[in-house]
Amino acid sequence: MATTCTLTIDQNIVHTGTEKYLLVLEDIAHSAGWDLSMINLSTLSLGLAFGEAAKDIEAIKSRRQPDEISAAKIAGVITFRLVRWNPIHLSGDLLDHPIALKINFLAAFVFSLKYILNTNITNFPTSVTQEFQYTLARRHTNQETLGMSYDMLQFYIDQTLS
Repeated sequence: MATTCTLTIDQNIVHTGTEKYLLVLEDIAHSAGWDLSMINLSTLSLGLAFGEAAKDIEAIKSRRQPDEISAAKIAGVITFRLVRWNPIHLSGDLLDHPIALKINFLAAFVFSLKYILNTNITNFPTSVTQEFQYTLARRHTNQETLGMSYDMLQFYIDQTLS
């Protein structure tokens, strides 16, 4: 079963993507017990990430039929761009928190799961989500391999949650 992406990929993606990314960041901060004033978000980096993602998705659309572009492929592009731009910066008081080193990876992953694949990170075993985050943080990956990885997560969703 194909998932339909609820995030509209158009000229407004910078605005709508930023709004939704802020919601993800607030959720993560709340879960970690962090005060939002301790988190700095570069809206410039975030806007550039979404802008590049929109261009990448348009390039994919030019090579394929529109119905051949899965939500997972879009998730791969957006995750890749968000991770490369590292828009989240933490104050010194938060730097020793276990989530601090992976906050940009976690936020990009949660964003794509929630707003592109329409699922929640809690629907997956911890071992799967940790491996995905480790791969984002420490292994070479690109938009295409992330898209295939999200395709596998989508398959898992379809097989276990449907």
